[in-house]
Amino acid sequence: MKQSVTIPPELYERGTGVIRPRDLADRYSQPAKEARRLVGLGALRPLSHGYYIVAPPSRITDERWRPSIEAVGMAVAAVDYGAEETALAGISAARVLGAIPRALGTCVVAVPRQRPSLSTAFGHIEFVRRRVATLDVQRAQTELVDGYVTTVEQTLVDLADRPGLGGTTPRQISEAILSLIMRADWDAVLDLAREQRKHSAYIRARWLASQVMDPIPAEWRYARPVLSAGLTGPIGNANRLGVALDDH
Repeated sequence: MKQSVTIPPELYERGTGVIRPRDLADRYSQPAKEARRLVGLGALRPLSHGYYIVAPPSRITDERWRPSIEAVGMAVAAVDYGAEETALAGISAARVLGAIPRALGTCVVAVPRQRPSLSTAFGHIEFVRRRVATLDVQRAQTELVDGYVTTVEQTLVDLADRPGLGGTTPRQISEAILSLIMRADWDAVLDLAREQRKHSAYIRARWLASQVMDPIPAEWRYARPVLSAGLTGPIGNANRLGVALDDH
């Protein structure tokens, strides 16, 4: 039986869901050693080199507990850059918004600086450099930390812009886009695409929308067709809607 665990209150007061040994330096002379001790007690869970998950109080004795990769990605970004400067995006936003039903092994999170991806005990985190202030986001809660996730409209633009980001198949991305299409404000989608110069993304998203919307969203004129980027949409009207089918 595990002994009673005395958890330093600042682990929870930080509100990040993840800590680094250096976050304990103001309390302990050997923070790395203390982190390992707390792992042994179940208060912390190893995540990746230099990162530990702060187990929720109700999960300290539950060795089967595994947070979602979206919660992990949000928490890592929050501890490194602050929750106000980061947001779940792409496939991770689609997952939180209910457009991807199955659990994923990769998380995509927008952060203010370029950095390599991170492999963790709970999945893979891909960081994309984007200023959250320029994105359309909304608040979101996860089991580890509260933060931001891109809105339905922003997620539509992002998925259609970079459907290969995060390692999900083009068919899965196409299905996620279709799941979001009827929930979106298409005037807002067009405005976001224009502001962010995502012309090709809007053309692709509108092409997929033609499967389920009548009338289809407003046109954004194009000089030449854009590649479908592997997305699977209606073949018959692709050229008419400005999409050239590729070989993906």
